[in-house]
Amino acid sequence: MAVLPPNATFMNGKSHSGKKQGAGSTGGSSPKGALILGAAGVVGLIVAIAVFNAGSPPRTNTTDPALATATSHNPATDPGAADGVTHKDNFGAIHPMDGSQVPTAKVPKKVVADIVSVASLTNEVTAEDAKKFHEGLTELVRQGAASIPAIQEYLDKNLDSNYREVKGADELGYSSLRHALLDTIKQIGGPEGEGAMVHVLETTAEPNEVHELASNLEAQAPGRYRDQILQAAREALALAESGKADIEQGPLHRVFQTYGETYVSPNATVAGGEEHHDNPQPGTPQQGRGQ
Repeated sequence: MAVLPPNATFMNGKSHSGKKQGAGSTGGSSPKGALILGAAGVVGLIVAIAVFNAGSPPRTNTTDPALATATSHNPATDPGAADGVTHKDNFGAIHPMDGSQVPTAKVPKKVVADIVSVASLTNEVTAEDAKKFHEGLTELVRQGAASIPAIQEYLDKNLDSNYREVKGADELGYSSLRHALLDTIKQIGGPEGEGAMVHVLETTAEPNEVHELASNLEAQAPGRYRDQILQAAREALALAESGKADIEQGPLHRVFQTYGETYVSPNATVAGGEEHHDNPQPGTPQQGRGQ
């Protein structure tokens, strides 16, 4: 076999006498060949990275609170999803995971009607009835001023449910339905609550009711409604004196005592040392004053 000279090279199977290799070179790859190999290596690395990324799940930007919250609603990864647990989104809205609707607040007028239905029971008030009654009052307070018109609409009818003799009625916690509704208005308070109490004060003639409203208004706005309170007590006492209504006068006199006043009947005159009473206009506490 023939031995090739040290500086002989081949390209495409043919002998080629190019430039001599540098001194001291004993063979190996040329600079151009090394460059090609390097480029091929870089391309291979890029392809490998692309293949790896294609097989991995998409990454979520966990630094973005909105994206982090959105991904938490995935039923496959949310541990509460299978149990129908409700979750809040970024805006505070509650969304049941089982697809059901979140209960909405009852219309106040319907709540009042439910309360009246319990207070109108004549045979027995069960534990379930009492719960419904208290939950209704709580709902009215929760809805605040929006409940006032519905409560006032019932009170304007001058109706009441006295259920003291009904079995289990003690669980309702109030002596009458009107007392319960007046206390609810007191708890709601605010300008709307005060306005509603003044309105009832101007139309009722029931002594305990006048006294209760006077106490509630004085507690919320000391002295502001003094004239209206005394006028209401004065008119109710005049009605009691007429003999047309058998009502208790004690609570009305206590209203005057609260303000350091003494009631003087407008029908009483002194003539020759004798007391004279004019004939008053007829009326009844049930119908209220001015009716």
